[in-house]
Amino acid sequence: VAMAQLSARRIGHLHFTAVNDRGASVEIGKGPEQFTPGELMQLAVAGCQALSADSRFEQALGEDYHATFTVSADANREENRFTAFHTALEVEFADMPEEARAALLGRVDRAIERACTVGRTLDHPAPHNLEIRDAAGN
Repeated sequence: VAMAQLSARRIGHLHFTAVNDRGASVEIGKGPEQFTPGELMQLAVAGCQALSADSRFEQALGEDYHATFTVSADANREENRFTAFHTALEVEFADMPEEARAALLGRVDRAIERACTVGRTLDHPAPHNLEIRDAAGN
């Protein structure tokens, strides 16, 4: 099943603007106020984990719970690829007892394992082909 199609338009040297069908946009490139593809990949991993966990935390801590994530990656520069991603999700647990916190974290881990499409894709890599077409249709 194909997912929604995304598109990006070249704005200038090493600069594209990507959009989705919900009206969101992101600047991709190497300049100021732009995310590199590698940064977007790191955010995709961490964002997927955080969103997959969100409902579990919300159920236990309330709709207005506070959370922040940071993400970094290890890289093999000779092979020009990432070798590991490290996400830290900081959550305010308030006065939650330790055993309730442990049970919640188990539910969070299971939700991420089941629902995080990005993580599941990294566990089972997907082919990534590129088709170059003439924009004029020739």
